[in-house]
Amino acid sequence: MGTARYSNLAKAAKLSVLYAFPGEGGHGTAGANPLGGIIRDAKGDIHGVTEFGGVENEYGVVFKLSVTGKEAVLHTFAGPPKDGAEPVSSLLLGSSGMFYGTTAFGGSGECRGGPDCGIVFAIDSAGHYSIIHNFQGGPDDGIEPWGNLVQDAQGNIYGTTMGGGPEAGLCGPPYAFGCGTIFKLSANSDGGWTESILYNFTGAADGSDPVTLAIDAQGNLYGAALFGGSHGCVGGCGTVFKMDTGGDFTVLHSFTGGNGGMGPDSVLPDAAGNLYGSAIGGSPSCQSACGIVYKLDASQKFTVLHSFNGKDGDAPGYLILNEGTGILYGTTNLGGTSNWGTIFQLKP
Repeated sequence: MGTARYSNLAKAAKLSVLYAFPGEGGHGTAGANPLGGIIRDAKGDIHGVTEFGGVENEYGVVFKLSVTGKEAVLHTFAGPPKDGAEPVSSLLLGSSGMFYGTTAFGGSGECRGGPDCGIVFAIDSAGHYSIIHNFQGGPDDGIEPWGNLVQDAQGNIYGTTMGGGPEAGLCGPPYAFGCGTIFKLSANSDGGWTESILYNFTGAADGSDPVTLAIDAQGNLYGAALFGGSHGCVGGCGTVFKMDTGGDFTVLHSFTGGNGGMGPDSVLPDAAGNLYGSAIGGSPSCQSACGIVYKLDASQKFTVLHSFNGKDGDAPGYLILNEGTGILYGTTNLGGTSNWGTIFQLKP
């Protein structure tokens, strides 16, 4: 264990609901299940996505919440073959002022016998929407981009897919058609985008099913893969990896399961070269996934900062770091007094 102190913010701060999705008629035309994070624009308006809701097949929406608390649906996903379906990751606010995001399914790419490989899309605050990449799957492209996007100083966009790439190695469940990819989208002079695959996971020591990506000030990429790695667990316990600006790929840590955690789903670099993240597992007394918050320093020393026990949280997700104070903030999907999740902070 590290020296961090855990506290449940619910005991110290007042929570205000800015907007409650109404759920009228099925999941509701206003959207439902906002799994991805939210992001503010320069005006203070909040933008995000919902996995479900919308109209007809309820494939999800992109929404905007004004500073006055009024929601507007900017786009309703129509699903394959002409549109995406089920966005589950947060939006990226690009340097141009456009928002970029992914949908895990949908699109025109032929996967599993039909159009369902996932897409990358662009949208502005007025709702002008376009698809900038349809994933094709197979050995030459990814499938199912569940993770977030990042952008470098030159405007290139990077992300990961949970499947796709050559069908080699031992891929973790539930996939058996490639272990995942790291991809790059570069803007063309004609307004289009060109995709290139930077790395194909093998499911062995390097990991499989990458689900998150981060970028530092120098343009180096960091990420986490749910499965694979050099330790036990069915399908591997997962890895944290780095790809530098020269394209060199390095596994920084392989999770061990048990008290060391498994299935990492977040990674967050700081200015000093440390990485922070969360993973499930890590507590022998836990009755569910519970989980850990970890630190990986610049020398690749791994430290568990906190192990959740269910009462203080269960299944932690993405983290936010205050560089000035060193305090980490985050949420858990489950646990707490009612088992509906917690908001927490970790003080160094």
